Amino acid sequence: MKHEQRKTIEGVTFCVTPLGYGKARKAFVRLTKAVGPALASGAGVKPEDMDVQAILGALVDNVDDSDLEWFAEAFGTATKFSTDGDKFPFLRGPEREVLFTGRLLLFFQWLAFALEVNFSDFLDFLKSADQGGGPVASAQSDLTD
Repeated sequence: MKHEQRKTIEGVTFCVTPLGYGKARKAFVRLTKAVGPALASGAGVKPEDMDVQAILGALVDNVDDSDLEWFAEAFGTATKFSTDGDKFPFLRGPEREVLFTGRLLLFFQWLAFALEVNFSDFLDFLKSADQGGGPVASAQSDLTD
């Protein structure tokens, strides 16, 4: 079982607890539907050869405000934060409004951290599979032997 992870970003400490199975599964499906096309546009391409404008265009085409609000609400109920190291309230709607006003980059940095806390094992699995190692390569090898 994964535990709370803590990270300080731009002077704000975030403590993110992984979502429960049901909510994490829903988040994963929503994430792949929203972000998948953008990632696919850069699949198999070296970072220096990626068409960043095409990836951003695909992202804009597939992610809307309701997606961002859904993720903010889902991960906000699993995140505590502190600007002073003393109080750690949950990052609910009113708190997000105050904390992220004029700090939109901080919002996306927090969201990326929350996604990392929840899906790092899956992302690590994909990285190992993409590099020709890990369980996928092993399973494919077993099938062809």
